[in-house]
Amino acid sequence: MLLLEWSSEYSVGVKKFDDQHKRMFDIINHFYALMTVDREHDKIQNTLQELKDYANYHLADEEKYFEKFNYPKKEEHKKIHDEYRKKINEFIKERDNKDGRLMSFDIIDYLEDWWIGHIMGMDKEYVDFFKDKKID
Repeated sequence: MLLLEWSSEYSVGVKKFDDQHKRMFDIINHFYALMTVDREHDKIQNTLQELKDYANYHLADEEKYFEKFNYPKKEEHKKIHDEYRKKINEFIKERDNKDGRLMSFDIIDYLEDWWIGHIMGMDKEYVDFFKDKKID
């Protein structure tokens, strides 16, 4: 059961970032499957933490290269990343205080919209900038 399916249209031309985006899709899909099939609280909590941790890893990695190569839109892009981090932390707090199952579907909706929108919007803007840079 997939919520997000990787397509070449999502590629940003940097293998490292594409691989990280694919991994993020996998974690989101796992979270979605847990919410719709398994519904085991501990697994859901662990996967939610994995979502947060992996996203933080990926966003920090992008930001590292924004700094290294002085990406012109780095401040704007980092601000969007910070808003995402803040929203995920709010979801986690709210989930702990409310009916976790219902909150998780709000999180799923947000994750799906944000990751697709962010990749197709902000991330696509750096394709030309990074295409001849050495990112390993």
